[in-house]
Amino acid sequence: MPISFNFSGQTALVTGGYSGLGRTLAFAFAEAGANVAIVGRDPARTREMQDELSKLGCNALGVVADVRKPDEVKAAVATVMSRFGKIEVLVNSAGVFRSAPALKTSDEEWSDILATNLNGTFTFCREVGGHMVEAKYGRIVNITSTDAFTAIPEEVAYCASKSAVVAMTQVMAIEWIKSGVNVNAVAPCDFDTPMLAPAMADPATANWIINALPVGRIGRPEEIIPAVLYLASPEAEMIVGHTLTIDGGRRVV
Repeated sequence: MPISFNFSGQTALVTGGYSGLGRTLAFAFAEAGANVAIVGRDPARTREMQDELSKLGCNALGVVADVRKPDEVKAAVATVMSRFGKIEVLVNSAGVFRSAPALKTSDEEWSDILATNLNGTFTFCREVGGHMVEAKYGRIVNITSTDAFTAIPEEVAYCASKSAVVAMTQVMAIEWIKSGVNVNAVAPCDFDTPMLAPAMADPATANWIINALPVGRIGRPEEIIPAVLYLASPEAEMIVGHTLTIDGGRRVV
């Protein structure tokens, strides 16, 4: 049976949807026929992304919300439900990255990274997951990182946040699968996104990153699309609580 990446009639909600991998995935769902709602902090960029999706013929909605604030998350989900009446797919792509040695990681840096990468993902899963459980169908794909599995110096908060997303994904998966809701994750390595740009601008850091990848290069954003669309499709029913690494061999070495 061929895998169908036809999401016509479905609604996909993508957090962090106007930048990086979230932006790429929002366009992918639009091209696959879905209604697409994107969530972002910046009103101008959120509106601009909505307009770009609409030009493709997509029934698009941009919602301004800060994933760190549960009240804004709840309001954002309510807005999407009011517009479309349902959410079949949730992709949690909103995230931040900052590096610092553990001894120099401030309370503020720790709290902000965990609030965005972990708490924001949890709150969206909980709020959207409730609607999915009620509807007896849903697909959630959380974007984590290979740094969830590898100790990277000066990334204590980032690694902790992404590791926690993997564990959270597994727990929600076993809680919700009997209600027809599949929860999985994708763990990319270093991909060519605005988040990675500062690191790649430094020759020594860029060399370290590339040498850590057996494939010999960083990932291209479009290379994450097939994995996410598969996990978001009806055909992925037997994939439960899994984290799929897209890492050019990073975890092998």
